[in-house]
Amino acid sequence: MKNFFVSAMALFCGFMIALYGVFLSIFADGKLSERLVLIGIVLLVFFCLSFLLTLLTPKKALVNNLLLIIPGIIVLLCHIQQYMYIFYILLILLSSGAGIFISIMFSKKRKKRV
Repeated sequence: MKNFFVSAMALFCGFMIALYGVFLSIFADGKLSERLVLIGIVLLVFFCLSFLLTLLTPKKALVNNLLLIIPGIIVLLCHIQQYMYIFYILLILLSSGAGIFISIMFSKKRKKRV
């Protein structure tokens, strides 16, 4: 039951980030610096959520994190207009992967102490 709830929350959070983060960073009317700040915030949110999802369910870390990032990647692939969007997809994958890696290292250190 816990795994299903965490997976459902990951998918819901992924849709919200895709709608209010990735989509807005693509179609923002502001300056380039404002868009880059928004992209940085979106990447930080992906990192933090993947870190928390891996701490909650370490056995299903990859599945939950894929559910988290797939909606954002789909939004970018549907509206691909520049080569920079491919770089954005790679940054999303890297930030989520870094969250998984650091969470696993954190949990290993915590288990060694106990």
